[in-house]
Amino acid sequence: MTLPSGTRGDAVRQPPQCYVPATFDPDRHQALERQLHRLVGAVQWLEREVKEQRDCHSTLAQAAVLESELREIVSMLVDGHLRHCVTQAIERRQPPDEIARMLAPIQSILFTSHH
Repeated sequence: MTLPSGTRGDAVRQPPQCYVPATFDPDRHQALERQLHRLVGAVQWLEREVKEQRDCHSTLAQAAVLESELREIVSMLVDGHLRHCVTQAIERRQPPDEIARMLAPIQSILFTSHH
């Protein structure tokens, strides 16, 4: 990783750039795309529930569906990041601080209070 010109070596370093290419596992990629489409549908449905001022029971039930869809997407993204990016970083013997930076987004998902 290179630091931007004009920065000192002790400057705060950016997390390593990584991504899970679709070619890594095309089936998982297609499943993620399907899940994202379901999430969009759930958001649109919830928006309609709120605009039409539906009863709380119906609106809360749709909000629960939305939350479930989002959790599934997060799970799929974390799984891909761990299986591909983090595993490769460990196999390439990247420094522990680089690996820690790759784990930081997962830690923020797991340990951030949602209330």
